Amino acid sequence: IESGYGLCSSFVPGNKHAIVGTKEGTIEILDIGSSSRVEVIDAHEGPVWSICLQPGGSGFVSGSADKTIKFWEWTVAEEDNGASHLSIECTQTLTMSDDVLHVKFTPNGALLVASLLDSTVKVYFADTLKFFLSLYGHKLPVLTMDVSSDSTLLVTGSADKTSRYG
Repeated sequence: IESGYGLCSSFVPGNKHAIVGTKEGTIEILDIGSSSRVEVIDAHEGPVWSICLQPGGSGFVSGSADKTIKFWEWTVAEEDNGASHLSIECTQTLTMSDDVLHVKFTPNGALLVASLLDSTVKVYFADTLKFFLSLYGHKLPVLTMDVSSDSTLLVTGSADKTSRYG
């Protein structure tokens, strides 16, 4: 499938579509069955470094070098010929203090975790987006992270060649 410079990706619930975040700041929607790109959305003003599906499947978030986390919901777009295809709509934007490298929801959906270029990890309440806490300790940015299935532990992997958990 023709695509931009992909940096992150995810299957859409139902496994018939996939989304790809690109270096150009777009989010591409791919139709797996027809092996085609159905839409390219100008999503961010910088590279889209991370995509994370929301628990429950209603949408996803994207994190970008433009210092924002955007919340997206699935929609259906009508084409000129009467056909329709999967699309997305931005519902909310959270502005951060630095480039967003990775975003992750806790499995229970209570928290949103974001790693920033300044080597910190910020934690927000997912429902209100109210700031909860900052995690420090890495000397270089956190490039990847995950949350345990019971939503109690966070593990990070950093460019400083260390992993931390807690």
